[in-house]
Amino acid sequence: AGRMTDQIEAAGFTVGTPTNSTAQATESVVYYASADAKADADVLATAMGGLTVLEVPDDVPTDSGTLDGDILLVLGTDEADKSLADLAG
Repeated sequence: AGRMTDQIEAAGFTVGTPTNSTAQATESVVYYASADAKADADVLATAMGGLTVLEVPDDVPTDSGTLDGDILLVLGTDEADKSLADLAG
């Protein structure tokens, strides 16, 4: 989570504190917490190669069960340890 956070920040996105997801996802997902955040979630998803964008569930899939901001990127096992450039294609 930390390496991708640094890459996303370097690409111009505002980032929160990296955390681990409780979701054991094979594919990455960008979650948004409000309608106002959906456009930014779409931009991030596009920058990462066209990820799925969904509204964040009531049971936030993080270790803390909370969201640090309006958008949550859950990296799936298929994308783990890849660079932002790799994902963007």
